[in-house]
Amino acid sequence: MMLGCKHFGIKCYECRISDITGMRWTCVTCPDTNLCTQCYHGGKHSLDHEFLRIVHPNGIRVKLHSRFGARRVMAVGIFPNAEVVRGHDWLWGDQDGGLGKCGKLQKIRGWENETSRSIAEVEWAETGKCNVYRVGHKGKVDIKCLKPAPGGYYYPSHLPVLGAPQLFHATQDIPDYTPPTVLLTTDVGGPLRSSEVPFEHHGLVPGDNVRVGLDVDVFKIMQEGHGDWDDSLLNNLSDVGTVQSVLDNGDIRVKYSGSRIYTLNHNAVTKVTCFSTGDIVQVIDDIAAVHSFQENHGGWVDDMALSLGQVGRVVKVFPTGDVRVVVNSRTWTYNPRCLSHAPLKEIAEDESGDLEEEGGDLSLNLKLLSVLDNPAIVVAAAASGDVGTLREFLARHPSQVNTKAGGKAAIHCACAQGNVEDEDGDRPMHLSAYSDEDEVAQLLIAANVDVNSKNNKGATPLIIAAVKGHHSVLRILANNPNTNLHDQC
Repeated sequence: MMLGCKHFGIKCYECRISDITGMRWTCVTCPDTNLCTQCYHGGKHSLDHEFLRIVHPNGIRVKLHSRFGARRVMAVGIFPNAEVVRGHDWLWGDQDGGLGKCGKLQKIRGWENETSRSIAEVEWAETGKCNVYRVGHKGKVDIKCLKPAPGGYYYPSHLPVLGAPQLFHATQDIPDYTPPTVLLTTDVGGPLRSSEVPFEHHGLVPGDNVRVGLDVDVFKIMQEGHGDWDDSLLNNLSDVGTVQSVLDNGDIRVKYSGSRIYTLNHNAVTKVTCFSTGDIVQVIDDIAAVHSFQENHGGWVDDMALSLGQVGRVVKVFPTGDVRVVVNSRTWTYNPRCLSHAPLKEIAEDESGDLEEEGGDLSLNLKLLSVLDNPAIVVAAAASGDVGTLREFLARHPSQVNTKAGGKAAIHCACAQGNVEDEDGDRPMHLSAYSDEDEVAQLLIAANVDVNSKNNKGATPLIIAAVKGHHSVLRILANNPNTNLHDQC
């Protein structure tokens, strides 16, 4: 269901929710009748009445044909009962029981009065605990869908086309049309087939390298009507293939090793940049993105923070497309999405000899920053609590105390560890209670800080939140099983 602005003062005629969020639907026959998106696509009110679609209170009103006889499609995705795992913006430690552990989505709701349908309640199978996570709140997404679940129905021809201008006013009728493919949907009466979208729309051309990288069940759904499913595809699910041709409906013909060619839904693949042994590459400088991309592609260890933004040389390319790279005299295996081609000038001419094997003399082949001259070291050292390295770096480069790696400065990582005290004995958890910073409090709890620590005045974060009347942090602390609700003085 589409999210967006609020229509203040407008109440849904059926469910009675006030201030409709997202698209608003106004009956032409009964102009005092407004529906929210859930009720409109849920078949509420008279199906033979025409409606106006209003995306923005002051925007264009588009007149639609009645829903009677219109094609209705089941929505499948991140709805209650969907299986999920930690996602791109995950900050909550091992609340899920560890990397790769699954949970079941219980409910989608809003965050107080700030955002609508932007928070997910998830129960984790490994721990049995239920926590809330962002699925759009403040632009962050903590979880991703592993196995989608049904979430009601919708009328495809009554929704706006993403990116297409709305050129019709309230006085004009618009004909039913078939929109571009809606991801993760199936038709009630059979497979949902896409409209004929020219291949220029998805940008793939013969010769491009692509990879699927989807959950098998999701991929099977997306293949319906697009070459359909073949069990032999399982052998190539993680491999890189080459686009051979693009069909008139936008589907692509992809060739894998072994000369096998498949017809695939272009929405199921991601274009990848392929590298060759000896290529000079640069690691992206985004710690959150690298952490996410590395899942199932060599994994992530904290020391990899030292490689962010740095230049290295490819020493091996795996059949899956993953790349082994030497950076700062250390060898890592990366998802190719973490890398980009670097100009040859990044390597000094006298140090650009061929690297024949991983065990070669790297100092003669790579012009890379030494560890203690790498600005990322200050962040990595703070994150791991390596005080000695941190002091040595700052002694050499005192002006780089606020340098960042992947958008994070050393102070951010130190606070996440919860080990910093000021002269009053206040730790980051105390400060989050003073300022009612609920997201900071959740981050610190996820990092397993001591929620019961006392400052020099003997006050715990719970006491501070209670005295200050900061209900957001107070609620978080009170619901945390590690908080001592007794013996608080």
